[in-house]
Amino acid sequence: MPSTLTLPVTPSQSGYTEETSYRVQTAKFGDGYEQRVADGINFKILNVTLTCALLNATEKNNLVGFFNARGGYESFYYTLSSEASPRLWVCQDPIQVLATEANLWNVTFKLREVFDLA
Repeated sequence: MPSTLTLPVTPSQSGYTEETSYRVQTAKFGDGYEQRVADGINFKILNVTLTCALLNATEKNNLVGFFNARGGYESFYYTLSSEASPRLWVCQDPIQVLATEANLWNVTFKLREVFDLA
């Protein structure tokens, strides 16, 4: 059973980005013609970038440790603030940790939606 990501603070709205990508299979034919079809029933993939700002050292270490423990391949549940139910995610991209003044940290990370068999 995948674990659940619980953030120490509400993610900053200024650092929030959302990208949607689509998995499509393409067959190319002569004269430049091609045929496209959705790759499975879960072909629409959501990617979100979140920033947790002004974390203390313990909060920063716990958050980065959560991602490190999953190694970029183990999925986990997380509920976006605009949604009522959780989705399944992985965090494979580099996690950015930025030191601010007074021993506070900003942690930025990108989540990619996945569809695992339960």
